[in-house]
Amino acid sequence: MTTQPAAKQTLSLADFPFQTYDKVRYADTDRQGHVNNAAFATFLETTTVSVIVQMNEQTRKSHPLSDKAKAFLAQPPVHLEKKV
Repeated sequence: MTTQPAAKQTLSLADFPFQTYDKVRYADTDRQGHVNNAAFATFLETTTVSVIVQMNEQTRKSHPLSDKAKAFLAQPPVHLEKKV
């Protein structure tokens, strides 16, 4: 008996409650235009701060950062498996 793989779910931007954008700077890339791995930590940090600001704007309150958010800002969970 074989099991069928689960059907892929198609997501759209509207499926996510918070959205943010970031720009790739020239300094974030190498000569071939590949984004440096170190830049992803910066993208995660700016995204986290942006989402926290959006949450505060939606609730119209200023919430202190939770312990999870503080830990994320201190050390983003980036685990690079291998060089491609």
